Amino acid sequence: RKQPIEAFNSLFREIDKNDIPIRSRHFMEVVDACGKVKEYERALNVVLVALESKVGLTTHDIQTGITIANRSNDMEAVMKMKEYAISNHKTDLVTYNLLLEALSNHNRFEAVICEFEGLAKIMQPSTFAYLKFIIALRKTGKLKDCFETAKYMKASGVPVSSKIYEVLIKASFEIDQSSSFDVLKEAVEENSDAVANNLFVLFMTLCEKFDSIENVDRIA
Repeated sequence: RKQPIEAFNSLFREIDKNDIPIRSRHFMEVVDACGKVKEYERALNVVLVALESKVGLTTHDIQTGITIANRSNDMEAVMKMKEYAISNHKTDLVTYNLLLEALSNHNRFEAVICEFEGLAKIMQPSTFAYLKFIIALRKTGKLKDCFETAKYMKASGVPVSSKIYEVLIKASFEIDQSSSFDVLKEAVEENSDAVANNLFVLFMTLCEKFDSIENVDRIA
């Protein structure tokens, strides 16, 4: 593990010789070693070979693979991991969170919406997953759906985070500025003073950007 390149080469020599059975843990030890020295492309190569070798990757192995593929900007590899996870019943909330994060990072917002809707059919999404979904809705112009989703979250007992309120405040300015103050008021009531101050700053910045005199007066 102190010499990831040698570990990498040794693994592939053993695969070529095929003298001993290669287990998933052999692959993942090399992946871990490569990751520690930021050799992400090499690490991703190992994960993809493990995927093709059908060594029986665990849910955690798949999550590691998605993380590395995201860092390597390889969305094709991310989707391969996702397909493997679904086919082998290795999905959980963490896996979906990582998948949504990778898609969002690469501006694949329609795909975020699609994957979130698939997630919601099989399990209760996390607050993080809802955040990525609401961001994707805003980015694709589905502004009213942002607020409907937040209402559904509350009704389902899922906390609406300050990050989600930030997105809702931005969306409110883009829909109808007359509702923006009410969104801010709700957000402030639901959060700590420190977070509320950050939301106020965001609100005032948007008031200036959209030339919203009415909202400035309501703040005063």
